Amino acid sequence: MRTPFPAPSPTTRTAWLAAVAFALASTALADGHGPTAVECVAGDELAAALEGATPGTTLALSGTCDGPVRIAVDGVALDGGGDASIRVPEDASGPVVHVDGARDVELSGLTLADGQHGLLAERMASLVLRDVVARDNGAHGFEVINSFVEGFDLHAHDNGRVGFNLNRGGEARLTNALLEENGISGLISFNGAIVRLEDRNVIRANGDQGFTLGMNGMLFTIGAELVVEENGAEGIFLQQSGHAQFLGGSVHVRGNGGAGIGADFGSTLALGIDEFMVPGEVTLEDNAGPGLLADRGAIVAAESVMPVTARGNDGPGLHVGDGAQVSVADATFEGNDGGGIVVGTRGLLTTHGGEHDGLTCDATATVRGDAACP
Repeated sequence: MRTPFPAPSPTTRTAWLAAVAFALASTALADGHGPTAVECVAGDELAAALEGATPGTTLALSGTCDGPVRIAVDGVALDGGGDASIRVPEDASGPVVHVDGARDVELSGLTLADGQHGLLAERMASLVLRDVVARDNGAHGFEVINSFVEGFDLHAHDNGRVGFNLNRGGEARLTNALLEENGISGLISFNGAIVRLEDRNVIRANGDQGFTLGMNGMLFTIGAELVVEENGAEGIFLQQSGHAQFLGGSVHVRGNGGAGIGADFGSTLALGIDEFMVPGEVTLEDNAGPGLLADRGAIVAAESVMPVTARGNDGPGLHVGDGAQVSVADATFEGNDGGGIVVGTRGLLTTHGGEHDGLTCDATATVRGDAACP
């Protein structure tokens, strides 16, 4: 007959669990998976710490660290705890942080300042950014080339050119970004790059366009909120075959120095798709040009599930320019200094329902649906 082992006492069990926990923690630290403190305020060098990084290394930063630094190892994380910063001193140059082909990199709670770019990610890098500020960099706050970035609560401001520049096949998903007061634009997607906006994003007070897409750069959003305001030129500008698709949510474009939304030179813009039944709205108010401008072969479709309202703009509420094609449903173009709707040379407009306070047509224009040229 087998004699059962006695049950361990509470004291023995507690001691055993503590020993296991200590062993696991020691193993994690030995394998490089526990946080390693880099106290730049005490003279530690971030570049030296990164030279010894292995996959899974987390560096917990404090103080102001010197850049530029390069990350070329997969799975490295830099955690600034919300207070640490990395900056490039006056006698150095380059991006503050360069993620060079590394995958599964994470940066959190950091400020990146005074470099060429705050962050440069390239060569098929992939990374997650959380609560990262890029400011006072000579060119771009964030530069992403042929890489993937997922960004949460990013803030790019006072950079010389662009807050977030996405280029050459790059992809980005931005949630709750604030892109403001940059020299040229808040957000650019060019050369086949793709950006998706989620939750609420704000682009404001940039020197020229708020948000620019071109050369097959693309935007996709579903059910999100986008605010584009007080930029020096167009609020949203699609040029040279830029493409944007807004499925529901809200788009508020106001107080910009040019058109609220401009689509030019073969670009396409979709504001809602009735078949998908995702509700939304577009408001274009108090812009220095037309509320909505389509020109030089651009194609714009604004459907009833996401009606457009344009009021208080210096130009017409809707301007359909040279060879452009526009279809609008249940839209309102009233109270604009340039009239309700203008259809220019070879422009094609189709309307279904909605309200406007005047329609002006070029002799070569075509208007179909519920409106007719006078």
